[in-house]
Amino acid sequence: MATKKLSVFTTLNNINVNEFKEKKGKYDFLSWSDAVQLVLTIYPDTIWETHEFDIPVTRNDWDGYLKAPYMITDSGCFVKVSVTIDGITRTEVHAVMDLNKAVKSPSATQINNSIKRCLVKCFA
Repeated sequence: MATKKLSVFTTLNNINVNEFKEKKGKYDFLSWSDAVQLVLTIYPDTIWETHEFDIPVTRNDWDGYLKAPYMITDSGCFVKVSVTIDGITRTEVHAVMDLNKAVKSPSATQINNSIKRCLVKCFA
């Protein structure tokens, strides 16, 4: 009798992450490094992409666009990540945050942290 292959969702959903949970304030979270390790252990061919956006830049006598790993909107900045596992791609958008508030002019650290949070959001 052939065994039925579990879906990617079912396989990942069955992982008990309680031993990896950390506390930040009153919230529990799974660090991005633990999430990557757990996913790559089961699906080593997993790939992900951090999307880039055209950001308007004015410098001296030059106006143009540069690529950046975040998008700027009137309500704040966002990052976008896509994850592909077993041929299935999922994409998520995540606000660049600082203490649970949207950031309009983010630092490199805030952008990087948001990208990693967005990656874990895709895994979820």
